[in-house]
Amino acid sequence: MILDRQHREIQAVRQFFPYPITLHPNLSRLTMTDTPVQTIDLEFPVEYPLRPPLLTINGRSYLESLEDQRTHPWEHCPCCQSLLKGKWNPSITLLDLFQEIIFGRRRQ
Repeated sequence: MILDRQHREIQAVRQFFPYPITLHPNLSRLTMTDTPVQTIDLEFPVEYPLRPPLLTINGRSYLESLEDQRTHPWEHCPCCQSLLKGKWNPSITLLDLFQEIIFGRRRQ
């Protein structure tokens, strides 16, 4: 059932984004290349979708990259606004996540 969900979500991402996607064995990992942010890697935990995937962009943690974008202590922390941090729940899809990464859109 989980693999069915991942297949459906990956198909939705492929329809929305024209970038090449590589699926690794057992759908444990997905790599999207040639995007505006270069290379996106998602590693799915065994508990997915109850736990979010681990996400790196160009080999660096996505949440760490967001933390670095904060320039003033009084600003809202971009990483805290991310779907991956504190807002994750099983209704969030890979398409939601890729829209956040590539377009900066955050699902409310």
